[in-house]
Amino acid sequence: MTLSRLTLDITNGRLVLKRGGDEMSFAENIKSLREAHGYTQAELANLLGITQTAYAKYELSINIPTLYIAVKLARLLGTTCEELVSGKKGA
Repeated sequence: MTLSRLTLDITNGRLVLKRGGDEMSFAENIKSLREAHGYTQAELANLLGITQTAYAKYELSINIPTLYIAVKLARLLGTTCEELVSGKKGA
């Protein structure tokens, strides 16, 4: 599946997005941004209107959020959905 020159690949149960030769993990990106903003998983989950367990599954690459949750997540983390998946500012 290709989205705006991003290729989605599920390898070994991990959601990996590839852009060119770069490989980024959505889970790693959201964890890094969450920590940079000083949120706990529980705090961010509460702001998203989901359980901490549901949010934790995003960071563990067990589940991926709905588009609605992804947009809310991007806004809370001061970024865009594309940057969440690519890991690159101004992607």
